Amino acid sequence: MKKTLIAASLGLALFLPQAEASLYNFSYTFSGNTVAGIMNGTLAADNNTVAVTSVQDVTFNGVAATPTPLVYNADNAYSVAYPGPTGHPAFPIQPGFPDSTTPLVTLDGSYMNFAASVLPDLADGFVFLNGDSLAQVLGGSYYMAGSSYGYTMLPYAQADWHISAVPLPATLPLFATGIAAMAWRRRKAA
Repeated sequence: MKKTLIAASLGLALFLPQAEASLYNFSYTFSGNTVAGIMNGTLAADNNTVAVTSVQDVTFNGVAATPTPLVYNADNAYSVAYPGPTGHPAFPIQPGFPDSTTPLVTLDGSYMNFAASVLPDLADGFVFLNGDSLAQVLGGSYYMAGSSYGYTMLPYAQADWHISAVPLPATLPLFATGIAAMAWRRRKAA
C-alpha cells in the first residue's frame, strides 16, 4: 500500500501540467544601462505575445527606480496624448483602434508596443517600439526613456531584450500529495 501511495503521488506531481506563469522577469540593456523588473501579463495562444497588465519592482542599473504604475499600448497612448491639429491622431495607430489598446511585448522581442509611465503625460517612464505603427511613423524601432530611466531615444536592439516566465508552484500536485499523506496516516492509525 505504501509503495502504491508513493507512486501515485509522484505520478501526480510529475505528469500534471504546471500552472502557467503570469509574471515575467524582463530586462533591456542599452548604452551600458539596464532597465529590469517584473511584468504581469497573459501569454497569448501564439506562445510569444504577452498582454501586459502591470509592471513592478522596476530597477534602473540595479537600483530601485521611480515606480511606473501606468502601462499603455504605445500606439494608443501617443495618439491620445498628442492628437493632430484636426482632431485626428498625429501618430497613426495600428488597425483596430480603439479596440487594440492592450500593451503588448513578445518573448522574442520581435513586436513591442509597450509604454510604462510614471504619470499619464508619458514624460517619464520607458517605451518599447518595434513593429508597431508608431515605429513606422518614426522610421525605425526605438527604446525611449524619461529622466528616471536614462533620458534617451535609441534604436531598439532585439538581442538586448530578455524576458522569462517566473514559474508558479504547481499547487494541485502539492495539494494531492498532502491529502494522500493525510489519508495514509489516518489509515495507518486506524
